[in-house]
Amino acid sequence: MKKILIISDNHGYTHQLRDVIEREMPFDLFLHLGDGERSKSDYERMLPPLMASLYLKGNNDFLPFKPVARFELEGVEVLAAHGHKYAVKQGLSILEHEARKQGAGLVCYGHTHRAEIHETDGMTFVNPGSFTGFYSPTGSTYAVVELEAGKIVCSEIKKTES
Repeated sequence: MKKILIISDNHGYTHQLRDVIEREMPFDLFLHLGDGERSKSDYERMLPPLMASLYLKGNNDFLPFKPVARFELEGVEVLAAHGHKYAVKQGLSILEHEARKQGAGLVCYGHTHRAEIHETDGMTFVNPGSFTGFYSPTGSTYAVVELEAGKIVCSEIKKTES
């Protein structure tokens, strides 16, 4: 089983991140979906040594992160993006089309600041919302996804403060 801790849209603020990392340990991948507005090393100082991590570029990031990532984890094809290049604030049809084209089973995106999980045509879409809660109707949130043997066995939105 593999566990992913997913955050997005913290816009430079990390005041609750150490607590969330400690609460969710152990996990196998730290996935930041963009608009972190900090360097990779700022986040890696909070993670356990040698922790796998992936940082994507959001519309407010100016560091040389990739805007989209495609990878396989525990037999599940994953497509991850901040979401602004797929116009997710206007709906998910463009992102859904790309995910279908890529054969993704798990689609992770941010940008809307609205935490949500839903399934469509065998794909699970996960938006962790805004880690800080800024401009968010769902508050300060993050997501956890667990994968095993080619299946998504758990996907949930959690509040940053327990």
